[in-house]
Amino acid sequence: MRAIELRMQAKGISIQIDVADLHINGDPERLLQALLNILDNAIKYSASNSQIHIIGIRKKHYAQIHIQDQGIGINENDLPRIFEQFYTTSASRKESGSGLGLAIGKRIIEAHGGTITANSKVNQGTTFVIRLPLEA
Repeated sequence: MRAIELRMQAKGISIQIDVADLHINGDPERLLQALLNILDNAIKYSASNSQIHIIGIRKKHYAQIHIQDQGIGINENDLPRIFEQFYTTSASRKESGSGLGLAIGKRIIEAHGGTITANSKVNQGTTFVIRLPLEA
């Protein structure tokens, strides 16, 4: 967690959080790991002095969490593959990374009965949408 804070400070990135009181079924440590992997990715590819928005809302029987950055975005051709193990985009090769963070995050989310998707526009940013079942 400290590494994320340091990376945010170094790039001048702030986070705006608007999350409802959501109680999600699952292993809190693994879910935190998934969210931090996605957040770390957002920070890594965000423009300096930008913001990341985290929004969490209740939708019937699941929580919907949006993590939106103002970064370099993901090319339309790369978008379908970003959750594959070891896959890195050509733009991301300038940054260090193994191509595991998003793959691990997706596996954790799916193991908890959830889904994750991404939409992006080059030079405008990326939004990850996570859906997880709420406690009954």
